[in-house]
Amino acid sequence: FKIIKIFLDFDDGKGVHRKEEVALRFIDSSCCIFAGPAPAGFKKPMFWPKANIIVYSTSGIYKATTIIKDTNVTLNNVTYKLALPKKWEHKQLRAGIRKRINSPVKIKFDDGMEIESTTYDLSTGGFSFHGFYCSMKINKFRMREI
Repeated sequence: FKIIKIFLDFDDGKGVHRKEEVALRFIDSSCCIFAGPAPAGFKKPMFWPKANIIVYSTSGIYKATTIIKDTNVTLNNVTYKLALPKKWEHKQLRAGIRKRINSPVKIKFDDGMEIESTTYDLSTGGFSFHGFYCSMKINKFRMREI
């Protein structure tokens, strides 16, 4: 699991919608602190708006809604203190299309072991069959009747 990018998505209280790229600086049981470059004309909000935290990672996209508790604005940076989200949504990213296909297969491994089963989905990134999951790149795949 590797974090690629983090964004805060919020309205600044003046009718301006913002989506700012940030970095996680601190987290504990009650809050999390993010920092990012100061947008032009950004001022500390008069009230604490709701914010969406959007985390892009190697395993998918994570989203959570929380409240901005405080901000600290300097010449170059903004630090955002947010309440720790109670729950996260996760959307898995896929490299290719997945098709539900039921087809008999016979898998033969390099060590001579063979498995006979039925697929239940195929994709360019891997395939699943009853009893097993394989996440290897398929370069050459032949199906034949057993």
